[in-house]
Amino acid sequence: MPDPDNKSVAARCSANIEALKNSATFAMSLGAKELFHTNFLAFLLESEDPELEQLRRGLRVALKFPVEGDELSTCAVWREKKHMDLILVPLLRAPDEAGELVLNNKRAHIVEAKLKSVPTSEQLRRYDAALNKGFELVHESDTSQQAIWLGPGNKNKVPVHTITKTLLSTSDHVVQPDWKPATWAEVSAAIATSLPINDTSEMATILRDYSKSLEQLVMVVTAASARAAELLKTNAPFAQLLNEAGDPQFSRIRLKC
Repeated sequence: MPDPDNKSVAARCSANIEALKNSATFAMSLGAKELFHTNFLAFLLESEDPELEQLRRGLRVALKFPVEGDELSTCAVWREKKHMDLILVPLLRAPDEAGELVLNNKRAHIVEAKLKSVPTSEQLRRYDAALNKGFELVHESDTSQQAIWLGPGNKNKVPVHTITKTLLSTSDHVVQPDWKPATWAEVSAAIATSLPINDTSEMATILRDYSKSLEQLVMVVTAASARAAELLKTNAPFAQLLNEAGDPQFSRIRLKC
């Protein structure tokens, strides 16, 4: 008799697919494009909205870059610099009368984000090589321009003292030394738990929807990975996995599993 638990990925994820179908933020992500997610995280981390203070702090903990000392929770964020998804540098309040925001030139944090794709040590080593060579980050505000140097120091450049790195994926496995693992589930939870229950603002509604859809997406990716491992274990033909991943239920919501 056939195994009753031998369900396809789509059959296992029917409830998740239905939830994603009804999510506005998932629709805007065009099937969970990684660029959408990193841009959204950058938007939140760059925000100076005091109502998002707790959320920014929670996100930074989830990304293994918690707020320290006199730093603000707000970061300066570079996207796709040297092909790195996100580079975060904390901001400080200048001690002068103007009190403008300035870069904390003591530390920076790299985030490489993988959602549906598989992280590789080779890619992370390329980023390490770029950091070992060094490059400049320039931050422009309405009133000033500031720059810091990531990489080894020389006679013209004083480098950031500490560079930390995080691999953000659906797994907490260590892929490359010095790249701390962080998970999308932690990001989802950080957003959900930072919002007051009675907050019915438009921003809170969007953030709740994003957190929930991200949670559902992680469940789909996890189920697909588990199913692939099962099929490999039973020496099933590769075409079976391709057929399951190409189920119309996924394509209808623009999700390539």
